[in-house]
This record gives sequence, C-alpha cells and structure tokens, in this order.
Amino acid sequence: MKIFSYSIIMILSLLCQSCYSQDNNYISSSRLSLQNYGFSYCMKIIAQENNISHLDYARAQGIYFENGNHNDPDVYEKTQSYIKENIEKNNFKEFNGNNITYSCLELYNSQKYKLFIESFDKYITESDL
Repeated sequence: MKIFSYSIIMILSLLCQSCYSQDNNYISSSRLSLQNYGFSYCMKIIAQENNISHLDYARAQGIYFENGNHNDPDVYEKTQSYIKENIEKNNFKEFNGNNITYSCLELYNSQKYKLFIESFDKYITESDL
C-alpha cells in the first residue's frame, strides 16, 4: 500500500510541474508579446517624428496587438504612454538626429520596462491548456 501511495504522490507532483511549466511559458510568451508591442510602438512614434513613413513599425505593432493575450485594451494604451514618457532621444550627441533603434532597444532592455510589463500579468487571459 505504501508503494501505491508513493506512486500516486510522484505522479501528481509530475503533473503539477507540467501544468506549472505550461502556465509559466504562457505567461512568459504573453509578456514578450506585450514587450514587443511596446518596442514596435517606440520605433513607430520616433519614425513618425522623423518623417520616415516607409517603415512597417505600425504593422508590427498591430501583429503584436492581435497576437497578444492581455484582455484589457487599457494595457496597450498604458504601454504606449509609458513608451512616450520614457524614451530618451538623442542618446549620442555626436550623431545628427535621433538614434531610433538604440533609443528603443535601451528602453526595451531596461529592468524598469520589464517590471512595467510584469505588472499587467493580471490581465493575461486564460490559456487553452
């Protein structure tokens, strides 16, 4: 009987780990989608300010929005506001104009931005797992 009990406990613990891993991957994927949405928005607004209209940042932003798992549109608006408030333009004074990619990547890779993205985990819709 003890062997049977230990076997059941082992099986249940493995199942729980599997469920946790799938949920954790779903949350990570959802965070990355929102983080990428913000990056494409960053590139879009700086490109618009510099009259660079031939780039497809708006299209990328739409793709990340459509593929996103956050169930509240305010999350995306708050992400846009955060980008506008935190983007640093003219990171290198020796360059004429803005260094668009560098500016957006600096924001994208900041710990502050990662924590901002994680603050919206409560808006992630349930997965179909």
